[in-house]
Amino acid sequence: MKRFTKTLLSVAAVSAVSAAMAVSAMAMTATYDPATGKVTLSGIEDTGASQTLLILDKDATTVAEGDIVQIDQKDDGTAFAEVPVGTLTGATYYVRVSGTNGNLQKTTFSATSVQTKEILIGNTNTDTVVDGSDAGQVARFASGGSKTGNAGKEETLADGSGTILIGNTNTDTVVDGSDAGQIARFASGGSKTGNAGKTAVIVVK
Repeated sequence: MKRFTKTLLSVAAVSAVSAAMAVSAMAMTATYDPATGKVTLSGIEDTGASQTLLILDKDATTVAEGDIVQIDQKDDGTAFAEVPVGTLTGATYYVRVSGTNGNLQKTTFSATSVQTKEILIGNTNTDTVVDGSDAGQVARFASGGSKTGNAGKEETLADGSGTILIGNTNTDTVVDGSDAGQIARFASGGSKTGNAGKTAVIVVK
């Protein structure tokens, strides 16, 4: 699958897709999950060996670069099923799918308003700083001791890129003693390693 950013999208590509989207079918459906930041597609009819997907923030037969929320392409003969789009704040979005066989489809979906918040990576309690108490909570969680705070809790990132474990400050997928050590060093003003003290934006569930 090829993924294109709006900034890399050429005028020629926009023009070609605009022309293709002038005629459409209505069998396809799309739903948006604000918790995961993904659009799920179903009922896509065959489009041939290649399939191009557009998600737009307005209904347009002539597509401009500024209208595009997401543009993707698949060349393996399969249909799009799930597309990460991140947090959407508009009311209605427009999906366009075309392919090499001229089978053109469109549908819409509504984006429920979602609430987000910024967190400090490594902060496991309810205060606004990363300090020794957070390191202690992570250490207890990692050792299987008494659980306090949010250490180990999984949260969804608002940009749709995946999830984050509260208390995980490095690039692995577990909350363990190395995270506690990084938090403790950050809190004491020692050498900084990992992401302790950096911010992330999550979806409020």
